Amino acid sequence: VLGISEDWQKLYDFIAKNKSVISILNIHTSFDLKNDSKDSQLNYFLIASSEGILALPDAGDDQPVIIAASVNKSLEELSESYTKIAFNEQEEEVLKALQILDPSIKKIESFFLGKPNLYLKRKETKRLPISLFGEAINRLIEIIITLLLNPQKIIFIDEIENGLHYTAYPDIWKTLFRLAIELDSQIFATTHSLEMIQAFADVGLEYYPEQGAYFELARSPRTDKIIGIKRQLSTLEYALKHGNEVRGE
Repeated sequence: VLGISEDWQKLYDFIAKNKSVISILNIHTSFDLKNDSKDSQLNYFLIASSEGILALPDAGDDQPVIIAASVNKSLEELSESYTKIAFNEQEEEVLKALQILDPSIKKIESFFLGKPNLYLKRKETKRLPISLFGEAINRLIEIIITLLLNPQKIIFIDEIENGLHYTAYPDIWKTLFRLAIELDSQIFATTHSLEMIQAFADVGLEYYPEQGAYFELARSPRTDKIIGIKRQLSTLEYALKHGNEVRGE
């Protein structure tokens, strides 16, 4: 027993008072950085249930990064984050990602006109505030900017399919696989979309066969407890092709 932090106590109180909580998912990851310093091992905790994320117990200075199921950052926050991206000379990565959804976008700019905001420019048109480009553009730019600003981190993306059209899924996965490798990050994404799972399997098997895995949470008929089922990409592809049940959760 390592002790109970204030966050843990809040979690236990929540469970005790809320009978609607059926199951709890506790993810604990540990990294050995292979050096002799006292901080050579990093530990991350994420606790969640059907009610959403319940607590993030203290894991030191490094916490996993969570991207919510809907656009989470304000326009001011996006603009400030993009300024950091531009300073790091990574703006081309953001532009390439947005061009997956709208190839006509040629430029991204950040301006302070009363308050910070991002503007997108299509070829031969005036620049327009990003808020006019719809949920998909705003969702994807938040995901890509968050990844670029958090190298060597664990990234959780909740309901990754939200706001995105299924035709863009393969190219989005190509981008996410590549950035995860280049940034030395690990991405965990949840989805209810069978098309998103299929795109993940297709892209992973063709381009990154050793870098991906699928986890399904299900209730064991034997123990009546929630268990995690891991499928390698080849096993997932077989299940998809032969109509085996893939829950997409």
